Amino acid sequence: MGIEPNVISYNILINGYCKKKKVDEAMQLFCEISQKGSKPNTVTYNTILQGLFEVGRIGDAKRFFAEMLSAGPIPNLYIHCTLLNGYFKYGLVEEALSLFDKLEGKRENTDIIFYNFIIGGLCKNGKRDKARAIFDKLHLIGALPNVRTYNNMINGFCVEDLLDEANDMLRKMEEDGYLPNDFTYNVLVWEFLRCRKITEMTSFMKEMTGRGFLFDATTTELLVNILRENLSVLDTILELHTKIMNTAKEMVSNAVVEAEKMAIRMSLELCRQARCGLQKPCSCKCIPDNLVRHIPIIDQAGMVMVSIEDVIYGVARESIV
Repeated sequence: MGIEPNVISYNILINGYCKKKKVDEAMQLFCEISQKGSKPNTVTYNTILQGLFEVGRIGDAKRFFAEMLSAGPIPNLYIHCTLLNGYFKYGLVEEALSLFDKLEGKRENTDIIFYNFIIGGLCKNGKRDKARAIFDKLHLIGALPNVRTYNNMINGFCVEDLLDEANDMLRKMEEDGYLPNDFTYNVLVWEFLRCRKITEMTSFMKEMTGRGFLFDATTTELLVNILRENLSVLDTILELHTKIMNTAKEMVSNAVVEAEKMAIRMSLELCRQARCGLQKPCSCKCIPDNLVRHIPIIDQAGMVMVSIEDVIYGVARESIV
């Protein structure tokens, strides 16, 4: 006689189907739970809701939540956050605010995780004033903001090109005892780069690297694009190059260091600008001496693989027409 699967077993299978976007198969298993004498729990419902939103079946998600209210377990924080996230993802701001107002009226959720979803969703959907109003009253309801809360607000200001307000929020964040993280700085540096405010960008770069943070892929790509337009920016970048590299080597953790990639891409761009052909690594005169030197490229295991000079030579030969 075999062992009957319990709700935990079903939850694992349902999660697997939802991750593969096979929501119909997940729903079949959901229906089977009750037939086998078990009851779906909040994890089951939350997984199905996430799966439905992921494939864009918003109407089904709403109906499924309604069924949960009538026959299922009482929704918890994570169910509500999934609903908010799904509504905001598809621009259903009114539905999200309706749910928020209902829950806030009952004071069902005062966890900052819940408020982070509402503030972040509002900012992404152009409702920064509403997000700011909610942010300003957090202390009145006993929900202390965290780093993500401040990042949501900073990102909201940046989306609307309100860089002074974003900077003010950064300073408030520090005054309140919360240290910015890599996301905070990358959002600000990216926005200053996008607006071509190189002086302000340089200031944040120095602060960022001084605290041990690196550029992400999006910031690096924008920086390379700006170098195509104005190579004089490179003088500013090179002043920080050594510091960035030293920081990178200390922070290698199962990933290729973004700063190393930035150095390579800057060098390749200089070669493209000069159209030098790059016959030999050391003969490339368009790359500054302080870039053409042996800086290790790190693989995912943290092993030194090759020098930057070798990479420039190997890749640039194939890239330059």
